[in-house]
Amino acid sequence: MRVLRGTVAAVAVCLALAGCQDDGKEPTSGTPASGTSSSAEGSTAASGPAVKGDVFTMNAPDGWTKSKDFSTDFLDQYAEPGGAGQMAVAEISGEVRPLGAVAKDNFSLFASDGTKRKRVADATVAGEPAYHFTADAGFGQFAESYGVVKDGQQVTLTITVDGSPSERRAVIDSVLASWRWT
Repeated sequence: MRVLRGTVAAVAVCLALAGCQDDGKEPTSGTPASGTSSSAEGSTAASGPAVKGDVFTMNAPDGWTKSKDFSTDFLDQYAEPGGAGQMAVAEISGEVRPLGAVAKDNFSLFASDGTKRKRVADATVAGEPAYHFTADAGFGQFAESYGVVKDGQQVTLTITVDGSPSERRAVIDSVLASWRWT
């Protein structure tokens, strides 16, 4: 995956393609990332298509396929059969700001169509501190976004899925459980 500069523009594309929506409010403070963990610990890792970046590898959910129409050099987008669920993962080089500053900027782009969104307690993605946003994306869908700054790379994962809370959590946790830093 080739990495591009232009953090704000790239993340805007990633989040817009993920089908998220916005209520225009500022993010709430997340708890410090130290001492927190991803709820993916102990989950079965996704074994769908492999997604490889410069600083990570992970798997899409089982049965999901890459969208060739919406994937770019810095963004991969996947959809579940039938297209209801979507996942976008972007990697942008040249990030030197602290995670909190990146989260504040990216929150203004997350869920930009007017539905409720919030920043929840920070998490970890494969042991690295991550901001965590959630949104009710309407039509029975729920969106979650995780962002990490590692080795000068900004990596953003956004998943939009429907189903019961436990069904949604299982999909998201399987993706997070597959994550490895390279």
